[in-house]
Amino acid sequence: MSGPLSLPTEILQEIGSMVGKDLRKLRAVNRRLQLALEPLYFQGMKIHPGKSGSQLKALINESTRAAAYVQHLEISREGYGTEPEDVALYLEPALCKFKTLRSLKWHISFQSIRPLENMVNHCVVECLGPLQSLKALEIVASANLNSSYAASDLALGGFRNLEEFSIRISSHSPSLLTDIVQEVISANTSHLTTLGLVAEAPSSIDLEQVLPVSMPLLRLRHLSLKWYDISGMQSMLPHLQSLQSLKLLNNSPGSSADIWVTLLAAKLWIPNLEVSKVDSSLLEYLASFSTLEHILIDSDEDSTESYEQHVQKLLADVLPKHSSSSIILRHAQWAFLWPLVCGKLVDLNRCTELTVDIPLSDIKYRGGDILASLLDYTDELPRLQCLTLKISDIPIGTDATLNAKIRVLSTITHVRTAQKSTKSASQCSGYIIQIQCAKLHFNQILEYYNTMPINPLYIVGGTVITVALTPVAGPAVLGLAGFTKAGVAAGFTNSVLGAASLGAGIQATIGNVAAGSLFAGAMSAGATGTIPVIGHVISAGIGAGAGAIVGATRSANESPM
Repeated sequence: MSGPLSLPTEILQEIGSMVGKDLRKLRAVNRRLQLALEPLYFQGMKIHPGKSGSQLKALINESTRAAAYVQHLEISREGYGTEPEDVALYLEPALCKFKTLRSLKWHISFQSIRPLENMVNHCVVECLGPLQSLKALEIVASANLNSSYAASDLALGGFRNLEEFSIRISSHSPSLLTDIVQEVISANTSHLTTLGLVAEAPSSIDLEQVLPVSMPLLRLRHLSLKWYDISGMQSMLPHLQSLQSLKLLNNSPGSSADIWVTLLAAKLWIPNLEVSKVDSSLLEYLASFSTLEHILIDSDEDSTESYEQHVQKLLADVLPKHSSSSIILRHAQWAFLWPLVCGKLVDLNRCTELTVDIPLSDIKYRGGDILASLLDYTDELPRLQCLTLKISDIPIGTDATLNAKIRVLSTITHVRTAQKSTKSASQCSGYIIQIQCAKLHFNQILEYYNTMPINPLYIVGGTVITVALTPVAGPAVLGLAGFTKAGVAAGFTNSVLGAASLGAGIQATIGNVAAGSLFAGAMSAGATGTIPVIGHVISAGIGAGAGAIVGATRSANESPM
């Protein structure tokens, strides 16, 4: 064998690690590459215990060699409610096949636990908890205040070899969060070094309850807190004496300020920081020492005068004291940064990543003044690895987004062409340039559609079409969803759609069907084949809404940029 295929397996794997999403295609070239790249291809796996046991059966029968290589496992909640019978048979022996697992991402619900999900939860703890190789656990949980499920029911203390633990919870349930964290920490006190607490909405948390004084001393090196109004930081200080990195994102301004004041008073200097808010407390803390190694500023809020003043002071007065630190700056307005760098008021020579927000209206096809000034400056930054252009104020519509990217690319090409006469190629291409289109908030989308002129023919047409099709298409759609003449079907009539019907899944979730409910109406319509008046009204509303969206989108795509 000669050529690239004669290279050692380690070299082929190094090449495969750079391929990315095309790794699957590369494995399909021949048997040599298939075997050499298996450890890379099967590093991560996602299983769906609620859908089917076929994936688990393949692991048991070793028709796939994936289990021997899986280091990162994700357990999904998709499909719970259908309860395929073969899952209970195959789950435990399949999980026992993962001998080299290093991290687990586990989706759990604390709202309504079904029998199959309860069995899966206990099986995961019993099979994966004792693994010596499993060092990281991430829990993605959904919960509510009325949940009767207790942390002790899950027995997370069965994971006893964790070095990293993080939990992301969808709704505020402070007592449940406290119990979960305490149970995991109690079982891993001697070796837990990383703790992450993430909420998906603003919530409050008392760290004094999460980490009480009576708890054995931890040696945390990495701490991450997101979307929390934090209190009780003082009691946590004994656990933070070895802290090397701290991430505070979208926390309330008051609690973030309290943290910096507390750390300053304790003379606890943290070398790696990731923050979303820059305020006077942070500036005072950073000015008190000079050993910062890395800081990431990720502020997604609208710029205000006080925020810009704090950022300017950080870049101009505070960070120069930390001579060996690297900087990542995200969501910075170039209109704000340009006068500062042009007047040499701030120095970004140590910046490794820079994300700049630029309105689309400021980018011209041929002018290129904004991008020209930005690229001229970033070309001089010796440590810059990635420049991200985040384009805002883009009209809604696929065509508008595509046109915006074309405009930016065209302008960059024009600027680079003009620079060729004064700069060498190496000066113009020492870093990656990425283009992102800023996402619109929901209220911006509503405001846009409310102001967009819509041809009423789209609304009338959508209404007429859906009402006309309802008597014919309605029973067929209900039948496919599982609402048949014989009642709610256990499985879809079309096997392509899946093993269990939508109606069966909903009924398993809601339990007893109340008289007069929408579910009862769907059952009646499926049994008689007749769509009631309310069904026509709903379809008319759907048709009118769909017509309005189509009309507004076409207006957006047809409008000049």
